[in-house]
Parts: sequence; C-alpha cells; structure tokens
Amino acid sequence: IYRTPNGEADTELAKYVTTINNNTTTVYTDNTADGSLGSLIPWVNTTGGNLALNGAPYLQSGFSLSLGINAMPHNTNYASVAFGVNAFPVAQRVLRSEAIGIDAGEHLVSGQGANLWGTHAGGNLVTAADTTVIGYGALQTATGSSAAVVIGRAASSNATGSRSNIVSIGAYAAQLGTTAESYFAGGTSAGYGITTGIGWVAVGGFAGFAAGTSNFWVGIGNGAGASIVNSDSWV
Repeated sequence: IYRTPNGEADTELAKYVTTINNNTTTVYTDNTADGSLGSLIPWVNTTGGNLALNGAPYLQSGFSLSLGINAMPHNTNYASVAFGVNAFPVAQRVLRSEAIGIDAGEHLVSGQGANLWGTHAGGNLVTAADTTVIGYGALQTATGSSAAVVIGRAASSNATGSRSNIVSIGAYAAQLGTTAESYFAGGTSAGYGITTGIGWVAVGGFAGFAAGTSNFWVGIGNGAGASIVNSDSWV
C-alpha cells in the first residue's frame, strides 16, 4: 500500500505504507504518521524486462525509460528519460524530465521539468525545476536552477549555487557568470565576462563581453558595450 503525505497533491510521490501478506483482507486502517512513511512508489518494473551488464543496469523500462550503463538506476522517478552513461545516475525523485548525454544530470537528485541534453549538461545540479539545458558543459557547475533556459556549448557553465530566471543562448554566453541573476544573453559569448551582475540583456555576438559586475544594462548588436567593465545602468 502506498499513499501521499498530507498536503501532497502529486500522486506520483506516494510513499510506502505497508504490505498485506494475504489476498483476503479487504479493509486496512492507516495510522502511519507521514514522517514514518517509507520509500517512494516504484515506477520501473525491476522484476523483469530489464538488462544489466556486470550487475549495472543499462536498459530499464516502465513509466520511465533509461538506456546506458548506470543511467537512472533508481526506480522511483516518474515519466522521465535517461540516455547515456551516468545520465541521471543518482536521481531519486525526478518527474517528467530528460537527461541525454554522458554524465548529463550526473548529480540531480530531485526535480521536475528538467531537460538536460548534452555531455555534462547540468552536471552539478542537485535539484532543478522548469529548466532546459542543451549543449556540452552548459550550466555545468550550478547546483540548483529554476525557470532557466541555457543553450550552447559552455553557456553559463561557471554559474554557481542556485540560479533562476536566466536565459543564455549561444556558445559561451554568460560563461563566467558565477552568481549573475535575472538576465538574457543571446549570441556567441554574449555577456561572456559578466560575473555577478543582475537585470541585464546582451543580444549579439560579444555584446557586454567584459561586463564584470555591471547591473541593469542593455547591449544590443554585435560587440555592443564589449569594452564596458563594472558599470551600471547603461544602454
């Protein structure tokens, strides 16, 4: 028997209550406290139909699908896909998400709507929601994300901690932005050198290239504001 904790509306997050070891009992009274509930309900059939190599699963199917050595080996993830060696290897509470590529989502434990495509894409994320990452090493060092779109080789690859409300599109876009927040970088190396700035827009190759700690600025066009360093409120 599985049930959700009090206040949890998502039935995919039901947890173990007990096992009834007969086929005659028709009524069970649940007095188990939420804190004493067991593991999450399994969504992958581990009793058959799966393939393993030297004990490591490489093909599992059910409500989730994984293909690759150590790809999403836990069976408590729902409606998720992992393709590639070590894709989602430690995921335990990931819903409606994808990891495609070697080491994609390598450290992700929980999340929803996390789409990580590319070798090492989102590799250090521990939790993620409503996040799309596409490209080799994109958003590689951040540990958390929400409402983020990062597309391009090494885009936002040095972001640290938990990042939200960011858009990086283009190879090396906002690459050095360790704690930059609430920004839009569109173009190869757009906002490349930003480190901690917030509330900025860089559109065009190398726009805002050396912005450093600049806040609340807009650079539109190839090379726009490329030489401006640590200066706020400019267009």
